[in-house]
Amino acid sequence: AGIAVGSILSDKIGFLQPVRAGMLLAAATSFATLSVDNLPTDTLFGGVQQGSQALCWVTIGALGTSLFPTVIRTTAHSTLRLVESFGMVVGPAVGGTVVGLSTESGLSLAVALGGSVYAIGFLATYLIRDTDDPAHSSLEDSITESTDKQKLVDKTAEPSVYGASA
Repeated sequence: AGIAVGSILSDKIGFLQPVRAGMLLAAATSFATLSVDNLPTDTLFGGVQQGSQALCWVTIGALGTSLFPTVIRTTAHSTLRLVESFGMVVGPAVGGTVVGLSTESGLSLAVALGGSVYAIGFLATYLIRDTDDPAHSSLEDSITESTDKQKLVDKTAEPSVYGASA
């Protein structure tokens, strides 16, 4: 459900707001989980947390790559996915180690760490510009223009001794 909602919202209002909403809701439900002591409420908070994570993760890739000019978006997207994959590999090992410290306190620490990561992510979204901002397109146009000029210079340059074929 979070993926569908995130996709619909990002089409309507852009990428940044669904990422912020998902990060904030994931942080809030993580910390709220620490205060409950019954299974039904814990399960409810866990479900809301998973849905909110889906809400932000479905749009964060598009947001992350849209922050870069078109000419380097492939590299930006690949780097984002590399970091994401690294986190998916390392995250469970770190979480398992923290939980393994002790049953009750280790689990609480792992949930608090996860909530803190989402809270920091939410705050970090205020450091980036909204890609729907008109200033973004003028920045991209100037970078694309300078790249096009460089291509023109490269085409008109004399071949070097090393690049010339006999």
